[in-house]
Amino acid sequence: QALDPQPGDFILEYGCGTGVLTRPLAESGAKVLGLEVDRDLLVRLREDPVLGEVEFLGEGLENWSPARVAERVGRERIKVAANLPYQLTSTAIFDSTDGAERIERAVFMMQREVATRVQASPGGRDYGLLPALVQARHKVEKVADAAPGAFHPPPKVYSRVQDLSTLAARAN
Repeated sequence: QALDPQPGDFILEYGCGTGVLTRPLAESGAKVLGLEVDRDLLVRLREDPVLGEVEFLGEGLENWSPARVAERVGRERIKVAANLPYQLTSTAIFDSTDGAERIERAVFMMQREVATRVQASPGGRDYGLLPALVQARHKVEKVADAAPGAFHPPPKVYSRVQDLSTLAARAN
């Protein structure tokens, strides 16, 4: 819901997993490009009849920045969604900041500690390069927190969903 997928939107989803997020994105009428590196999951996703219109690539986000995808599909701006694993969070956030002019909205679930750092205030203990870059290009809003029990199997960390809307998109 935070991504607000609409018919005609183009959405890049990092790490589709079992398709829990991919299905409602596809059902919204948006065009979806899903990236999934797990070959077994990729086969299952491609065989899912609900996801027949979704294009899946068996590549990681390091190969497909939002700016590259927007250029590939001939769109001025796209939306980005992901449930980010810890080791890829910084890459996804830096890519969304670097190509912010091509992103209408990015909604990421990430480890809560990283999300807190992204929202840190200038002068605070957690303020540094990451929050400075992100906040210069995006309006960052907490959407929801998720406890480990919300997942199977439960991780050892709490998660947070954050909306990183580009400041330019918010001004329009």
